[in-house]
Amino acid sequence: MEKTLLCENAFTPEAVEFALDQQLSLVTASALESWIDGRRSQAPRRVAVLNAGNIPFVGLNDMLATILTGNEYVGVLSSRSPHLLPAFLRTADLGDIGSFADLEEALHSSEAVIATGSDETMALVSEQAARNGIEASKTLLRGSGFGAAILTGSESRDELLDLAEDCLLHEGRGCRNVAVVWAPERMAPDLFFDSAATFRGVFPAHERTPAALRMPKAMLEALEVPCAYAEDLSFLVSRAGPEAREPCHVRWVTYTKVEEAIGWCRGIATSLRFVATNSSTHRDALAPFLSTGNLGTAQRPELGWYSGDFDPVDFLSSPT
Repeated sequence: MEKTLLCENAFTPEAVEFALDQQLSLVTASALESWIDGRRSQAPRRVAVLNAGNIPFVGLNDMLATILTGNEYVGVLSSRSPHLLPAFLRTADLGDIGSFADLEEALHSSEAVIATGSDETMALVSEQAARNGIEASKTLLRGSGFGAAILTGSESRDELLDLAEDCLLHEGRGCRNVAVVWAPERMAPDLFFDSAATFRGVFPAHERTPAALRMPKAMLEALEVPCAYAEDLSFLVSRAGPEAREPCHVRWVTYTKVEEAIGWCRGIATSLRFVATNSSTHRDALAPFLSTGNLGTAQRPELGWYSGDFDPVDFLSSPT
């Protein structure tokens, strides 16, 4: 943890502790057995796994999936978080079936690739994998994405505090982070703003966050777009629409009928990784298309949750 906090990232001590506690609490023998469900690679491979490093401890699921399906794990670490996964590998005494290498070495020596990162990075990885003789069918590449929330207007203060966690934990980074909040037009964002301020009292912003928000704040004010922000600029809430996204800039979008929000979510399903809502009706309407959960679960992924359409355990246990 101490080494990680010295790296060039936007992690805070509180966020790193949260991520470690949340993820490690899920790693039990029974949970791992249930998740893998007997799936094993018929022809074990050396798998290069590129880790994003945008939030603490990201990549643990890919590491466990690779090892528990009987494959050899070769991790490529982000310079933003190069210490936590190796520490887990040492602590779990998994050294014989897991190691780390730089990107070029990992791709040169591997037979399959799993990678997560920006769309531009994934395009580059795809090209490099092909140059190293790794077929497209043996690559699982996951580009950028984000999360959204749909409110009913009857949320309590505690539920809005859960939403603040969804939006602001890990400084608004990660593919499940809620960047767009849909709310009924009668609902003002004031209570959410208060909850966001309360959340920041427990999880203070990283020192880089206010600097990153100065430009979007200035642009919104110049364009006379309604917005509100914390005194220390640790978060920003605007009515600028659901298109653009910056970390810790929450877009508050209103609907007349909830079908507008549901239709928007369905329409961008390839980019939307998670939708938080406490309405079971809303979740049922989205479930065939998107991963959903209650408010307060966006930054608490279950063991085995995966981004995109392809389960990495299925990918790793596939005979081809």
